[in-house]
Amino acid sequence: MAKIKLINILAFFCFINYTTSVKTILYLHTKSQVKNLTTTENLDEILDYCAECPSYLLVHGWRASKSEWMINMKNQLFLKSLSINVFIVDWGFGADKFYEDSIKDIDNVSKDLFAYFKNFVQKNLINKISSNLLNIHCIGHSLGAHVCGYFGKLIKSYNFELLRISGMDPAG
Repeated sequence: MAKIKLINILAFFCFINYTTSVKTILYLHTKSQVKNLTTTENLDEILDYCAECPSYLLVHGWRASKSEWMINMKNQLFLKSLSINVFIVDWGFGADKFYEDSIKDIDNVSKDLFAYFKNFVQKNLINKISSNLLNIHCIGHSLGAHVCGYFGKLIKSYNFELLRISGMDPAG
């Protein structure tokens, strides 16, 4: 297997000011910045976040936490273009339970993401293709595919839509 050339991409941790028990962690990978945010109020401090660029949201599935496929996909996306934002969702606390309990946490993870992205939209930090279409491609594996679907439904309740949702081996 050919080794992927790693780009010097820096990431920052963004701990969502969540209201659920899942403790969802959202990592934002940009082309050059490291920033550790502890609340959603610090969004203005993201210096090289590209609001005009496409964004990708990668969500792992059951019994996973910041999976290898997510890191590989992030690296491949940055090889194609440095003018993107890649969000990696780690809901390992909720995903590392009995399957039935993890299924119940899908809704909570989606609510955490919605709370966070609502702030991005309100501060005009997400590229809009049109007045209500957000330039976000949500890619989920296993139960992560369902997180993308629930998240898309919540975004729609706010009168916005995601550009695309891709489910890889969706659980069901």
